[in-house]
Amino acid sequence: MQNINLGSPRGEKRKSQDTDHKKSRTKKKNVKRAETATDMRIELDEEDDRKRIASLLETFTHEQMERYESFRRSHFDKYKVKAVMKKTSDPKVNDQVAVAMGGVAKVFAGELIELARQDMNDFKGSIHPFHIRNAFRKMKQMGKLPYLNNATTNTLR
Repeated sequence: MQNINLGSPRGEKRKSQDTDHKKSRTKKKNVKRAETATDMRIELDEEDDRKRIASLLETFTHEQMERYESFRRSHFDKYKVKAVMKKTSDPKVNDQVAVAMGGVAKVFAGELIELARQDMNDFKGSIHPFHIRNAFRKMKQMGKLPYLNNATTNTLR
């Protein structure tokens, strides 16, 4: 496409817009190539991760497999996480942040429950509240709860 410049500012503007458009298209092509190479590396990493997880799952006992399956199915409701976040921090919380915080909460709950299970020793059956409280205290002593001070955790005796 040939631009005709009649000396008007409008014609000059159109010409510069066309060259800017061509430059942005070239940049997009370069970005696509880079994304493709990164995607290939990610796919290879994901494939290795899948193989590692599959080999780990083969070694699980029936009880461990049931716990793992329930962990995979469990989640924190995005809207409830959002409500808690609005009460404690910024009133404007988007969905992506709520989902991420739900993931962090899920990992924390998983670590807490795993520590409580280890604390149970020979006790058979379900976890009781005192197991959870002991696990919480241990996590605090190990320094896994960096932002809690004694004033907020005194209620969990």
